[in-house]
Amino acid sequence: MFSLTEMISFLPALLEGAYLTITVSLLSFALATVIGLLVGIARISRLLPLRMLATPYVQSSAARRFCCSSSSSTTYCPMAGSS
Repeated sequence: MFSLTEMISFLPALLEGAYLTITVSLLSFALATVIGLLVGIARISRLLPLRMLATPYVQSSAARRFCCSSSSSTTYCPMAGSS
C-alpha cells in the first residue's frame, strides 16, 4: 500500500543517489572530452610518434563501434565480446 510518510523517509537517500549519479556523469563527460581532444590532436599531429600512438586507439574504437552496432544479437563481436 502507498504510504506518503514512508516515501518521504526515502527522499534523502534518493536525492543523494541522484546527486552522485549526476556528479559521476559530469566527471566522466569531462574526462572523455579531455581524452578525446588529446587523442584528436595527436591524430592530426605532424609528429609521427604521436600519430602512431593515436591511430590504433582511434581505429579500434571505430571498429568496436561498427561491430557492435551492425551485429545482430546472435552474432559474436570479437572486439567487445558478444553483442
